Amino acid sequence: MVSVQAKKTHICGGGGGGSSCLRTSGVNLMVVFGAHDISRQESSAHRIDMKHYHIHPGYNSKTLQNDIMMLQKDQDIKAKSYCTVAGWGATKTGGTANTHLLEMNVTVVDRASCQRSWENTATITPSMICAGGTAADDKGVCQGDSGGPLVCKGTAVRVVSFNEKGNCDKPKKPNVYTKISNPPSKMHTMNKLLLTVLLTYLGHSVAFGGQIIEGTKAKENSLHNLSVVLGTHNIKKGLGKPVSYNVERKCKPTSYKDVKTGSDIMLLKLSRKAKFSKSVTKIRLPNKDKVLKPNTKCLAAGWGPTKTGGPIVDNLHVVDVEAIDLKVCQEQWDSVNFKLPANVICAGGYNTNKGTCQGDSGGPLVCNGEAVGIVSFNMWGNCDYPNVPNVYTQISKFLPWIKNVIKKKSC
Repeated sequence: MVSVQAKKTHICGGGGGGSSCLRTSGVNLMVVFGAHDISRQESSAHRIDMKHYHIHPGYNSKTLQNDIMMLQKDQDIKAKSYCTVAGWGATKTGGTANTHLLEMNVTVVDRASCQRSWENTATITPSMICAGGTAADDKGVCQGDSGGPLVCKGTAVRVVSFNEKGNCDKPKKPNVYTKISNPPSKMHTMNKLLLTVLLTYLGHSVAFGGQIIEGTKAKENSLHNLSVVLGTHNIKKGLGKPVSYNVERKCKPTSYKDVKTGSDIMLLKLSRKAKFSKSVTKIRLPNKDKVLKPNTKCLAAGWGPTKTGGPIVDNLHVVDVEAIDLKVCQEQWDSVNFKLPANVICAGGYNTNKGTCQGDSGGPLVCNGEAVGIVSFNMWGNCDYPNVPNVYTQISKFLPWIKNVIKKKSC
């Protein structure tokens, strides 16, 4: 028997927990097992932080039908794992902040060794991770890096918390990172999806992302005053050095009829050659048609709303999602009487509180450093997840068409 707790307060118990008990609780959950008296710190009790909760897709809050929930424990980052941290902090003790984003690899230190290094000056809790900052690593964070992400295996697992008394030169104690508390369904974080762009129409931002390779619904009815903006994460303030390019031509497959029947992809030809820089670079496409394995960890990005009916956001958001088996995806869409089109990928939106929304359409799905998909659609514009899987156009299925358009320089 376990106790599911939020803010150290028992909210429900059991092997999995009911969906209904979660409705009045916070998002940060902890499971306590081995305890008889949960009001006391018993030596037999063990506590594990939970990363996600998965509610049965058929759960009804009124009738309590399918009142079951599964909990997923926080990601276990093993000692000696290699992770990445980034920030604009100083590079030496007492130094000034950098104008350019810096990134480095650090090695995870086991919690027991980390606690011994910090002795009684700090308590390293189970939710913390220690990485870098030691003489063996000779790499670490500094003032100005606080709040930056620690990315392990493609997922932002912690944020920079503190180091040894601001000593960035020769510290004797590992850097410490803390748990990301109450993460939103989309996290604005350091982003390597640098080919994600903003499309503008008639001088106004429109709710579509893109990759030069684009979703067809970007603007089917007109080409006039359609432009592409590269080099910025903030579409309101235009932070960085954004450059606007007019669109000279758009090409879409002859098989395209509408989004729900598939072939939701479009190529845009810019009026002039794009200039690459630190904030604008290329991303790989698949070199052959291949199946994306279920549970592959991927990233999606866009300026879409963070909830159903919400406004588009100013800052580019990035969210980590997992690929879903196509058969499982179809089974879930069967529940709303919809047959998936051919040549699609499913990821996010199902068994998770993370996914894409209107305004993210055309944005990239990046897995293992490759742009493998394009945001196409979700369940009737419902972004309050979990529900059914999000659907992406599978880029590898259109490689022959893409190569032909580029070779002929015409549609």
